[in-house]
Amino acid sequence: NLHLSAMELEGVRSKRTWVLRLLDDALGTPQAPRGGAIVYAGTRRASEELAAVVAGKGWRVAAYHAGLEPEQRSVVSEAFAARGLDVV
Repeated sequence: NLHLSAMELEGVRSKRTWVLRLLDDALGTPQAPRGGAIVYAGTRRASEELAAVVAGKGWRVAAYHAGLEPEQRSVVSEAFAARGLDVV
């Protein structure tokens, strides 16, 4: 099952709050996730920062962006496909 949505939000704090809320709604809890999620961030830096925030809430997460070495992108992609990561 796939759900795609987009919304325009102002400010970093409101964006992070919505991302965390939507992850909780879609996946449940980090202790018993009901699937996986891919969250888009507009820049490499935003991807890294958002991954840190999401990880801080207990989710298994990794940033995935063009700045990663090919080997690291493969590791992240394979871990997500194998359900070793909840959020990318």
